[in-house]
Amino acid sequence: MRVRSDERGVRWRAILSGASSRVVLSRLVNHDPLGLAEVVAERLEAGAWLLDGERVLLRSVALCARRASRYHGRPELSNWLANLVDEAVGQIIDEDGQAELTGAAREPAVYRDLALPLGLEPTAMGAACSAFNGRPREERRAFFSLVLAGLSLDEAAARDSEAPTALARRARRALDAIMGGAVDDCGGLPGQLNLLAEGESGAGFSQLESSLGTAP
Repeated sequence: MRVRSDERGVRWRAILSGASSRVVLSRLVNHDPLGLAEVVAERLEAGAWLLDGERVLLRSVALCARRASRYHGRPELSNWLANLVDEAVGQIIDEDGQAELTGAAREPAVYRDLALPLGLEPTAMGAACSAFNGRPREERRAFFSLVLAGLSLDEAAARDSEAPTALARRARRALDAIMGGAVDDCGGLPGQLNLLAEGESGAGFSQLESSLGTAP
């Protein structure tokens, strides 16, 4: 059920006030009364992050329950929730980075939906996502626009008010990060991802490659 921002503002006291973190947590997981799932989706899209939404939502709910007693109406609830989600995203990215450094195994189910279209093992997709999330936001956004949102190069460039070639180069750098992460994790590119790397699969990559041309 989608919760409008004005409804959140009216209801937050009944949800967040006068109870332990455990009680607040039970309220938050009961039909998502503050609409945190919607906030998570908005912040992941705004930041162009490749992360599992359920994982971010669970972390955000936990942070919200833990911080509930400190919230007294300022800043605006929508801003407070957005800040919590951004904090959850930052924590998860840091954890994934540490996991890459230590070689710690991660739950394959988190990355299964992302890995399948690229022919990657879920654990390799974890490394690829970590590498992607470490790139600047403008590169991640360019990749989202051309590959995930399916915008044409001209549409994406017009929306962001920049030259198509510059946007294509940013998207390519994000792709290179994904490929590099996958190679480091599994020792080589699987077939489907190799096709993407060569610009032979997907309209977005075909546009990207044609825009790059032979320029350095």
